[in-house]
Amino acid sequence: MPVYTGVNSVARNVKDISVGVNGVARKVIGGWVGVGGVAREFWGAKPPGSVWTIRQSAADNLWYSVCYGNGMFVAVANTGTGNRVMTSPNGIDWTARNAAADNSWRSVCYGNGMFVAVANDGTGNRVMTSPDGIDWTIRTSAANNQWQSVCYGNGMFVAVASNGTGNRVMTSPG
Repeated sequence: MPVYTGVNSVARNVKDISVGVNGVARKVIGGWVGVGGVAREFWGAKPPGSVWTIRQSAADNLWYSVCYGNGMFVAVANTGTGNRVMTSPNGIDWTARNAAADNSWRSVCYGNGMFVAVANDGTGNRVMTSPDGIDWTIRTSAANNQWQSVCYGNGMFVAVASNGTGNRVMTSPG
């Protein structure tokens, strides 16, 4: 899955890229990263995101989500063996990392000093956390739903699922 990045970019510019994009993250001061497609990364340094340069990802996985926090871009994938996480301090140079489980990781976010990722498969282990994006710990999910997205705001992590009966939202204090 490709990763796209650019300086001073806006989301609407991503539509000009020829492959699908699954997730986009913005570094606080300049720089964007987006993931999608098949094992490539894209870096765009020209304002306002008019040019995206293809870069190689750390592993040949289907990268699904990316976020920025604590000086690090972190991406998660739903394919691969052991290496379903990759990190980068600059959005260009990526290092493969071991996920806490070989689940189909769908979303990652950062808040209050913690990265949190959610998966749409696994048994009781559909959440993993990391303080640095490198070392991950499995957490028990509230339900074995197909968790699709997680975000952080106002002191709370919130995840949403595409299935479940009356329990498609999971929250955790940050």
